[in-house]
Amino acid sequence: MMTSKLSEALGIQNTDLKNIDGDMVQLFENSFEVYNESKKTIVTNCQNLLQALEKGYQPPDPDLKVFESRAIDCEAHEYLKEGKLPQKSFIEGFQFGEASLQLLTPVLDLSLSDDEIAEAQQAETQGKNWLAYNPTIQLKIVDPLELTAQDNDEWTATYFIYGYGDLNGDGTEDVVIKREGVVSNGTFQSSKLFILSRTENQGPLKVVNEK
Repeated sequence: MMTSKLSEALGIQNTDLKNIDGDMVQLFENSFEVYNESKKTIVTNCQNLLQALEKGYQPPDPDLKVFESRAIDCEAHEYLKEGKLPQKSFIEGFQFGEASLQLLTPVLDLSLSDDEIAEAQQAETQGKNWLAYNPTIQLKIVDPLELTAQDNDEWTATYFIYGYGDLNGDGTEDVVIKREGVVSNGTFQSSKLFILSRTENQGPLKVVNEK
């Protein structure tokens, strides 16, 4: 199942996955010129964007962050295309709400170093939720599919729920979440995709996969 947040990001008119192959060739509002050494090609839709990435093509620096964000949207779409109907669910159509904030994994934190990434992963393994791991984090629910986060004056991020399904073949429902993050003082920006789930009716969600 695709949500309106992903369809809006890709300029798709509806969230019906029956036309998902057609969605992959939906033209972007703006195309990208991408390069692999001396070779150049034009990216106009999700299909040829993902093909270009596989061949090592990248845009020039001014377009890189926009390109990376769009690539994450296309990869989310690809995940949902390959996904199956779940046989069981322990997330019950997860959305952002006051109660569900307690279910968020520490790995959603915008970690700025390898040590911070390892700490967040360890906290998830220990069963901690995001709020317990980072008590200074300020979370604001924009709507059931969008959440913003701010960690003091260090960074801000926005999270979008993009869809649901059995995305890793284990029969259990997963949720797809995109993170757009930026540091407060600097040029670092990050677009990342998380596949989250859990295998029981209690405890925080855990990362199944990320890109």
